[in-house]
Amino acid sequence: MSELEIKQKKLKKLRIRNFTLNTICIILACSGLWWTATYFWRYINYEVTNDAFVDQYVIPLNIRATGYIKEVRFKEHQFVHQGDTLLVLDNREYQIKVKEAEASLLDAQGSKDALHSGIETSHTNIAVQEANIAEAKAKL
Repeated sequence: MSELEIKQKKLKKLRIRNFTLNTICIILACSGLWWTATYFWRYINYEVTNDAFVDQYVIPLNIRATGYIKEVRFKEHQFVHQGDTLLVLDNREYQIKVKEAEASLLDAQGSKDALHSGIETSHTNIAVQEANIAEAKAKL
């Protein structure tokens, strides 16, 4: 092998090494630029705070119904719209109260029917007693 061939081989190896190193550097530079761009994009779109103060309107909830919570339909710090269902209450207690009220209604209706039949019996007894009085007056 001549010196020219040796120099050409070294030059070829040097070119391959330079191409590989340049490719790696370009990939690293692009990755760094991508990471910087995404970090900057997040920084622009989202407010960052270190003192834990919220820069939004936080509204307290007033609950009108009592009961145990069965299901929570929102996540903490989630934006919600008016009319969204936030909580689902356990309705078993309310169903029991409805059944009790229906039973009380049926009991009251039964008592009313019993009183009506008692009134009818009393009217019949009054009619019998009036007939007895009329019979006694007729005998006198």
